Amino acid sequence: MSVIAVAGCAEGDIDDYEPLKTGGTGDGVACVAANGATEFTNGSNVIQYGGRKPLTITSVDLATGTGFRVAEAFLVPVRSELVGSRAQWPPPDYSRVLSGAIPAEGAQLSRHGTTAYNLVVHLTRTGNGSVEPGLVRLFYTVGGHDYGSVTPVGLQAVTATGKCP
Repeated sequence: MSVIAVAGCAEGDIDDYEPLKTGGTGDGVACVAANGATEFTNGSNVIQYGGRKPLTITSVDLATGTGFRVAEAFLVPVRSELVGSRAQWPPPDYSRVLSGAIPAEGAQLSRHGTTAYNLVVHLTRTGNGSVEPGLVRLFYTVGGHDYGSVTPVGLQAVTATGKCP
């Protein structure tokens, strides 16, 4: 039987794992002006894992929102600041910013690697209007059990006539 946990909470033997910790910058929504952009960067979330058993991220998608889809996602070791969110992909200074990045899907994290990672998600638009805030959801396995976690900062894109809240 699989157990799905949302927002870092899970059922089970707490000695066997520690749920993935998520955090971010901002008030829950990173709002950007779309200005005709079709590709976006959501780099305002941080994840960290310190459980005893290895964790493997199995998929990354959107938990909420409409008008976006996840094209790809990366884990970047946190340095001095997060990549941030913007109406473009790749982010400025791509090679430096994503230095040391690993694809999020399939990434294995362990207690020995208690590094904080900036979750950097490449999003593409699926429509022409304003895009509703999309929170990123990660599914992962620990010790043969399946879990899920939703990031705290979503990305919203508004058209030229729209305004960020």
